[in-house]
Amino acid sequence: LSPSLYKRLIENSFYYAPPYLALYAFAKEIKQGELPSLTVLEWEQADLKKRFADFFKKRYPDKDLGEILKAIQKWVSHKAA
Repeated sequence: LSPSLYKRLIENSFYYAPPYLALYAFAKEIKQGELPSLTVLEWEQADLKKRFADFFKKRYPDKDLGEILKAIQKWVSHKAA
């Protein structure tokens, strides 16, 4: 994909989907050389959430971190039920 198309896809993903792409980008960054995924157990660690918050604020400064964290928690809770 061209960089401009990819950027538009990421931007629109915040409005039309769970924040999967932001979580994937974060997992890719912290798990270099490993499978870029996060388990619910990993996500529940306060340190990991802090690292995600720092990553998110840096990478997506115009997005509402609180809303993203709520969406992730809703998504995690729904998947666990």
